[in-house]
Amino acid sequence: MLTGEATIQALASEMIEQHGADAAVRAVERVNDLIDRRDWSARDVWAAVVHAIHDLQQAVPPPQQVH
Repeated sequence: MLTGEATIQALASEMIEQHGADAAVRAVERVNDLIDRRDWSARDVWAAVVHAIHDLQQAVPPPQQVH
């Protein structure tokens, strides 16, 4: 299973939209499930999605607190 960077970024964005701060945790759960199923190519894709989620979440500045 070969998946392009655009697809990985889209999956990461969708996970963040659906799960917010828990997006990476949910994606890791999917990685673990794929490992259990020995689906190595899909595991590699979802591992890349986990990294993309972290990158996207770090790129977003935290909300400003109003004093």
